[in-house]
Amino acid sequence: MKMIRIHATPSSLIVVLVAVLHYLPSMLHILRLQIAVAAMTISQNAKHQHPAVSAATPIMIPWARAKIDYSGANEYIAAHYYYNSTENFSDPYYFATGPVVEENIFNARNGVRTHYCEHMSTALTDATLDSCGFALVEHPNQYYDDSTTSTAGNCTKCWQNLGHVQAYVNDLRRCIIPQAFEDQDDNIMECIFWNPVLRGEDLSMSSRRDDHANSSSTITTSSVAGMVHIDNDIGAYPDEESVVDLVLKNRVVISRDGDDLDDEQTKRDRMVKLLRSGHRFVVLNIWRNVGDLPVRSAPLGILATRYTTELAAFPDGVFNQRESFWYCFPEMQPHEYLLFKQNDRDVMFPSDLWHCALTSMSIIGGGSDGVDDNEQKKALSSPCGRRSFDVRAFLILKEKVSTDRDRFCATRRRPLMTREESECFCGEQERRRS
Repeated sequence: MKMIRIHATPSSLIVVLVAVLHYLPSMLHILRLQIAVAAMTISQNAKHQHPAVSAATPIMIPWARAKIDYSGANEYIAAHYYYNSTENFSDPYYFATGPVVEENIFNARNGVRTHYCEHMSTALTDATLDSCGFALVEHPNQYYDDSTTSTAGNCTKCWQNLGHVQAYVNDLRRCIIPQAFEDQDDNIMECIFWNPVLRGEDLSMSSRRDDHANSSSTITTSSVAGMVHIDNDIGAYPDEESVVDLVLKNRVVISRDGDDLDDEQTKRDRMVKLLRSGHRFVVLNIWRNVGDLPVRSAPLGILATRYTTELAAFPDGVFNQRESFWYCFPEMQPHEYLLFKQNDRDVMFPSDLWHCALTSMSIIGGGSDGVDDNEQKKALSSPCGRRSFDVRAFLILKEKVSTDRDRFCATRRRPLMTREESECFCGEQERRRS
């Protein structure tokens, strides 16, 4: 290959240089326009795309895999909102493509997803009631040891004693609720604890306290709930009175701010009036380990539910399978309290957290020799397996909910079943679940 040499004379170089200087301003102007258009395109695309994965973006890796039984939840939803409906509900599975699905379980101690991103990448945040609808709260005194209070007396007989439970919920009101609501205790107008249940893998279901003749001295017991469920479908109740009656009939009375001095009718009338005037209310489940060891068998799993549209909630919202994830707080200690919402009147806040015991679970990379890791955890647990205590809290807040955000408005979707039919249906489901 021959090399071609170009001989440039001084005069030709001067001509080229003059031409470059002549067109340089135009070229720079075109370049600036191209950069501006490119920047605008990137800005517009960023509004409609998930953020790109970078070295600084944390990658969520599943902590475990578990078989999740959605059958009871799907049955409830179909029977109450779709059966014989004019809507097309040909798919019997609201939550998944089958009654039992193996799901990824994420460790909530590492943070929770704020939104879905490609490649399992996400912006993470601490779990709070406002960010995801659930939060883990530690008792302010981890080593507090008084047999009449919450962190001691972790035996079956203690937790079946109403006096012990009253002291426990009084401690919840004083120490745990303010933390969960970020010390905005003055925003809480009413806080009613109700439906206390002692659960254990070795326990059987007993009658509810309101079914007992001596209900003042007995606490309900139950096995762990292995099927996905939600504690109460509050929107299914016909009016404010029925919601208040649900709460008060199984209330645990505590002595705070004269709470135990109000007669039932006075308290009922006041609560109904607040709800009718549009005050926001929140239904919480407060769950804790009451065993002597960390929970290593059948831990509680929580589904952080997302919907396909904003300002949506159960039962109107369409469940978004892709952006809803299961979480667990591994090895919960007796001084840790898990609070999660079952309902929030303000649709702007996450709630409707379906949950279940993770009874068939394997830690990722977990059991040796192919053995289910959950079986190994049982061997490290107390002989009776998991022992937990949960109680619900009904809170009425000072703030009021605007009509466009009110889930309990008069035009909300109502179930197809009557209240009596629903109670029979749910009772049978609970017996099967336990």
